[in-house]
Amino acid sequence: MNRQAASERTAGDMLSDLVAAAGRSGTGDPAFGALLDALPAPVSFYDPDLLYRFANRAYGDWFGHPPADLIGRPLPDILGPDTFHRLEPRIQAALAGRPMTYDARLNDAEGIARWVRIHHVPHFDASGAVEGVLSLIIDVSAEKDTASAHAAARQEADWINDNKTRFLIGLGQDLSRELDGILGFSEMFVSEVFGPLSPPDAADDDAPGGAGGAGGYVAAARDLHAAALRLKELAERVSTLGTLEHQSIALSEARFHLRDAFSGALRQVRVRAREGRVEIGIDLPPSLPRLFADERLIRTMLGNLLTNALDHTPPGGRIKIAARLDQAGNMVLSVSDTGVGIPPQALDRVTVAFAAFSDDGGGGRRSGLGLPLARRFAELHDGHLDLTSTEGRGTTVSVTLPRARLVL
Repeated sequence: MNRQAASERTAGDMLSDLVAAAGRSGTGDPAFGALLDALPAPVSFYDPDLLYRFANRAYGDWFGHPPADLIGRPLPDILGPDTFHRLEPRIQAALAGRPMTYDARLNDAEGIARWVRIHHVPHFDASGAVEGVLSLIIDVSAEKDTASAHAAARQEADWINDNKTRFLIGLGQDLSRELDGILGFSEMFVSEVFGPLSPPDAADDDAPGGAGGAGGYVAAARDLHAAALRLKELAERVSTLGTLEHQSIALSEARFHLRDAFSGALRQVRVRAREGRVEIGIDLPPSLPRLFADERLIRTMLGNLLTNALDHTPPGGRIKIAARLDQAGNMVLSVSDTGVGIPPQALDRVTVAFAAFSDDGGGGRRSGLGLPLARRFAELHDGHLDLTSTEGRGTTVSVTLPRARLVL
């Protein structure tokens, strides 16, 4: 139960008790007046002619008049014409026999506009006619100020988040463009487009790169090319993630065989897996049906999962990419590894962009963007991503796509 609901029920109970007391003793009863005067909240009673018949001490303090001076005076004189005009529809509704509760801005004796919650409860005579209305005012300025502060904070957070995603999109695109140039030049060095990097007789065992200086430079160029390629992939992920946070990506759906998506994903990581001495196994039954989905996103998703597995699998480890149908007939795509695993406390946040965790207790390893992107791609296809991991033994990431996505 929230505090506002509790305060409203307390106010309602209070008014019910007061109206019951008024019915038993009459609003002019001294004991009843003493009871109302003891209340810290402003209370008044007005008749169908809009004349005050009672006001407690707190009501007089709020409007800057002794309570006795209010008796017999019209509501507009005390509330002010503008305020009365704003409140009149609800006042008349209460005089028609309908209890009313609403929030409004009301000036206090110092002319300060404050947020209040006003309760109007009709009081009926023995014949059932409305004899008057008991009114209770509760100051809720602090509550409203807190709500306004929260709303302003949310608005600022939304503005920051929107600008962050725009920045990510632009940053990823700018980095990708610059890396295209680096990739092109490093490819020229690797291919020795303009001839050997050095004459054959210039080979020197002491030159950088080991035996044969030219060979060393070519190897360095290959490393540069590979690093630039990985950086370009990261830049594209950043840009894609920013686009997903800022707007939805329209799917380009078609029927395709999973073997095509698997082949494309494996091409992205085959060289790196070989260089890292990580074995990749495939479990793709030929009897599986085709998918109706965005093949490019599915391929990218699988490539991201494979890359993420490579990031956390040491030399000599194994990775398996697989597909199967579960008992409900849904398609389950999975990538498992024998890597370092994920700490239990980090499992809930590694699919959140930019969430970091430590592999070895020393920090520095991050979950990256592969898992957050895979989760978003799965959700775009009405699917979901599941993660199981044992620290020190490996991780399995499973993406379940609904049966409706199968071409049967």
